[in-house]
Amino acid sequence: MADLTGFNSQDHKDPSFEPLPEGKYLLIVEASEAKPTKAGTGTGINLKFQVVDGKHKGRTFFHWLNYEHASADAQRIGRAELAMLCRAVNVPGAKDTLELHNIPFCGTVKVTPGKDGYGPGNKLAKAEPKAAFAAAVVPDAKAGGAPWGK
Repeated sequence: MADLTGFNSQDHKDPSFEPLPEGKYLLIVEASEAKPTKAGTGTGINLKFQVVDGKHKGRTFFHWLNYEHASADAQRIGRAELAMLCRAVNVPGAKDTLELHNIPFCGTVKVTPGKDGYGPGNKLAKAEPKAAFAAAVVPDAKAGGAPWGK
């Protein structure tokens, strides 16, 4: 049992399960876990990403990588995605996924269609160093940072 003294459910909005809009976000790997594949013939890595800046700060999504898989193509793709992430956070020789945690990087997020009774979700389509995020941000016109804002 947990003490909920001082908690009022009326003070909180319901959580949003809508996917993040497609685009570039400043992300971190918040958590990671190795798990057997559904068929039990390999191992995947479930990565939890968190948005750390902007309008969607605090939102999270998960991405599955096939690390060891009966299909050579699935394994090749999963390891290529992992390598891309390692390079984006500048840990090219990672020995454990914990080394990838809490390092900001620029992630291109795509919306995935719903399946197996679940609604649409997100996936990490591209991972780049943090500097790519700064280059993708459009200057605020009201701040006079863009020529059309003057």
